[in-house]
Amino acid sequence: MTDDELVVEYVLAWRAHSGLDREEIARMVVRRLGPSAVLDLASANLAVKGRLRASAYDAAVEYVLRLVLTLREDPDAG
Repeated sequence: MTDDELVVEYVLAWRAHSGLDREEIARMVVRRLGPSAVLDLASANLAVKGRLRASAYDAAVEYVLRLVLTLREDPDAG
C-alpha cells in the first residue's frame, strides 16, 4: 500500500468516525489492513526511527499517525 492509499484509508475512516481521536482512527486503519500490512508499516516506522524492536502493531499505528501529521503540517509534502 502506498502512502497516498494509506492517507485515503485514514480520511475515509475519519469521515465515518469523526468523534474518534487521531490515534484511535490510525488504530482502526491498521486493524483493517491486516497482519501483512502491519508488518510492512512497522518495519518502515522502525527503519525511520533507527530501532530494531517494538510492538509491530504499535509501530504500524505510529507510522500512520506520523504520515498523516506530516501531511497536515506541510500540505506540499507527499
